Formats: sequence, C-alpha cells, structure tokens
Amino acid sequence: MQESFFQLPEEEMRRIGYQVIDTLIQHYRTLGEKPAGGHKNASEITSLFDEAIPEKGKAFEEILTKAKTDIFPNNMYLNHPRFFAWVPGPSNFISVMADTLASGYNVFSGIERAGAAANQIERLVIHWLTQEMDMGSSAGGVLTSGGSAANLIGLATAREVLLGEDRSKAVIYCSDQTHKSNFKALKILGFTQEQLSILPTDELHQLSISHLQAQVVFDKRVGKSPFCIIANAGTTNTGAVDPLLEIRKICDQEQCWMHVDAAYGGAAWLTSEGRQALHGMNLADSLTIDPHKWLYQPYDIGGILVKNSEHLLNAFQTSASYLKETEGYRNFADKGLQLSRRFRALPLWMSIKHYGLDTFRQAIQYTMSLTNQVASILEELPYWEIMTAPQLGIITFRFAPDSISTELQNTINLRLADHIMDEQGIVLSSTIIRGRTVLRMCTINPNTSCEDLEVTLAYLDFVAHKFHSELTSEGVPSSQKTAS
Repeated sequence: MQESFFQLPEEEMRRIGYQVIDTLIQHYRTLGEKPAGGHKNASEITSLFDEAIPEKGKAFEEILTKAKTDIFPNNMYLNHPRFFAWVPGPSNFISVMADTLASGYNVFSGIERAGAAANQIERLVIHWLTQEMDMGSSAGGVLTSGGSAANLIGLATAREVLLGEDRSKAVIYCSDQTHKSNFKALKILGFTQEQLSILPTDELHQLSISHLQAQVVFDKRVGKSPFCIIANAGTTNTGAVDPLLEIRKICDQEQCWMHVDAAYGGAAWLTSEGRQALHGMNLADSLTIDPHKWLYQPYDIGGILVKNSEHLLNAFQTSASYLKETEGYRNFADKGLQLSRRFRALPLWMSIKHYGLDTFRQAIQYTMSLTNQVASILEELPYWEIMTAPQLGIITFRFAPDSISTELQNTINLRLADHIMDEQGIVLSSTIIRGRTVLRMCTINPNTSCEDLEVTLAYLDFVAHKFHSELTSEGVPSSQKTAS
C-alpha cells in the first residue's frame, strides 16, 4: 500500500484548523491593544531563526507557538487602526476566510479548463469594477499581485498596441510624484531613461499641464514621438489627482495612451466626493487599482482595467504545445504575466456578496472624513502647519514654530515619526514637501476611531514640544544639537 506522505487524520486536521482560526480571532479581537509597529531590529530577528533545515518534523502546536511568539509580532500590522504610514492594508475578516478557502482548495485560475468557475468569478468581479467605474461595455481586465504588476501590464499593453518594432523615439510623460513602480515597469519593458520625461507639478502637486504641453511640442520638433502619459489618481505623497480630463484631451490630440495609476485612490470613485476628485479617471486606456488597499482585501490582490479588453489578449496571448487543448478558452493567463495564478477573485467576490457594496462605499466615505478630523485637530494646536490639505484620505503637516530655523524644524519632524513608533507603536511616515520634512497620515482604515486620531496627535504635540525644548535649551548652539 502506498504510504501517504502528507495526509493527516481527520481529527488532527480539525484540531489544527481550529487552532489557526482561534489564533486569527484572538488577533483580530486584541489588535487595537497591540503596537502597530516597533518590533525587534533585524539582527535580533535573525537570531530567532538561525537554524539548519530540519530533517525530522515537530508537532504543529510547537510550530504555531513559535509563529505567534516570534514571527507575527515582529512585523508591522498594516491593518492596525493606528497604522497611518504609506497606504495601509485594512483587510476584512470575510475576505481572510475566503482567502483561506481559496488556498485550501488550491484553485488554479490561470486557464479556464482548470478553473472554470474561478475564472467566471474573476470575470464577474472585473465586470463589477469596470461597471462601477463607468469604463464602458468593452472594458475588461485581470487581477494581479498588486500595483507594480498592474502598472507593468498596463504599460506593456500600451507598448504592444501603439508601438511598432522601432520604439526608440517613443516618449513617456509623467509627473515628479509618479510612483516608482511605473519607472521599474518602463525599465523592464526596455525603455531608456532618456525616453522618460518627468515633469514638474504645480502648487497642488498635480502634473503641470503647461509643462506637459510645452514638452510634447519640443519633443515632436526634435523628431520624437509622444507615446504615453502616466497620470496619477491619488499620489502616495499627498493624495493629489492629476488633471485627468485635460490629460485625456492631450492624449486624443497626440494619439497617446493614457495610463492612470489609481492603485489606492481609485476605490474612492465609489463615493460622490471621490468621484468628483477623480473626474475623468474612467476615460483611461488602462487603469491600475489595488483592492488590497481601499477595497479592504488581504494581500495580495491588485488589478489592471483596460478600456478595450481585447488589447490585453493582443499584448499577452501566446501558445504552447502543452496548452493546445486550452486554446479558444477565455484564459486569464492570456491577459497578463502569470500562467499559474491563485484564486484572487474569491475574497473580493465573497466580501462584496456578504457586506454589500454600500458598506464599502460608506467605509470609504468615513475614512475620508477622518482626514478632515485630523485637519480640525491640527488647526487648534499652536506651532503646527498643515502642508497639504486632506485629499483622498491623506494629509501632510509639520511642527513648525517660527522661533526656530527650517533645518531644526526638519530635524524635529524626522525624529517624531521614529519616536512615536518606538515608544507608542503608532506608525506614520515622513516625506518631503516643498523641500521641508513633513509628517504624513493616511487614514483609510475604517476601524480607526476619532479617539485614535486624538491620541496620536496629542502625543505628537507633547513630544514635539519636548524635542523643541531640548534642542533649543539655553547655551547650546542649535547646530551642535542637530548633529547629535
């Protein structure tokens, strides 16, 4: 009789499964009591796992205890209500359970013959997204691992549709706020640095249309060919949205491809406020969106939506002898990078079915209001300056007493972000706005409360004044304190 290498008795499987679910429930129930960040340093973590590959196995309970003790606490919790850095990944429990089911059934969703129902669910979810975003009846797309893969697929599609064999004269335009994943994608696709025109932004951190128009005219004069404009629909730095309607007009005039990076911001289209801010986003030729951000899905699920779904097939469809029997099927493997694909659509489908789209809409609207609450609190605090107003769930601000130099202000603000994580387990990030170091909060987690905001800002204010006092104490030159 063939030995069963990995099969477990039913009762042991059930016991292990219950332990995993109980662990997750306990984590969700106590998440707000834990620090969002501030784990051990890299060398300490390395020492926890310095071991040879084991030849013999151990009891699952022992391994799970190790994971609960040493692995999960030593990562940031991006779904924590006081995680405000970068763009959080709030997730939701129904999607986590759906992800567990998808992994458990081990569905292969690359080709329809292997995952017929899975492919149908993905087509349905893509249809829901393109329909809600008013992209037209011919629109389609494919789910990806995230915005990086989505941007790569979108720009690769543009290259295949618009450019012939000679691509050396093609120029791509974007703003200085464009996400670096687009630059990586262009590099992978074989475009040179000289073909990328990074243009300045205006006082609202939006792509300057006047600079764009002038650059296009100049490039055509010297024999170059405008090919693609990458527009932002919610920049990571400030939440800024480029003038999408004006960019669409230029693309039409120059027969350019309009790629919109709406990885986090695109979901705001579901609300009236967001739709107004994102006016013109639906006119994109290709649109990146990350459901694992503002659509509250677990990592990883991104997506690329295109105005003409056939363009994806034109760019990615290939054939192979071992896949001959799948030709003629509507395979997602022919619309993107991956042949082997996990069932990413199930968590999004199941959570929308369970909660209803209106719950997502209300959650997005609520989290945008949280940023307005941050602004209201800051306006009441002396010495704090709002650098960029609330936009799509992001606000930037800084501690800036007039009595100290800009250099010293920068020093204090940079220290604040590290200090609040190390001491309070609250995570927010710093960035540079108009040459000044600022603090940045992204409030897209619907589990964040007004109390979370008040506690965070009160502590920032307290520590900022403490740093200010220390760095400007009588008799010690500011330059010495900055250096120290």
